[in-house]
Amino acid sequence: MKVTAPTPLKGALIFVGLAVLFAAMIGVSFVPLGGFNLAANLVCALLIGLGITFGFMGLGASARTLWLTAAAGSLWLVILFTLTFADYVTRNWLPS
Repeated sequence: MKVTAPTPLKGALIFVGLAVLFAAMIGVSFVPLGGFNLAANLVCALLIGLGITFGFMGLGASARTLWLTAAAGSLWLVILFTLTFADYVTRNWLPS
């Protein structure tokens, strides 16, 4: 399956969208939203990652083997985050 680079217009639109999401992440960090700040920034980070993956890397038009590789990498990232969070939660942070 042949994958082509995005056209200059498509690349510019993707770049502008990524810049807007990045500006939204910075803007949200200055607004006191409590626990919603983390959720909003994680959603923006996920959208930025998806924009880069599908827009610039061309994952949407690639072979299924590449999809499997991307899914395996994402699963491995989830496993690493889960183990890191489990280590963080189970440590005794207060001195005895």
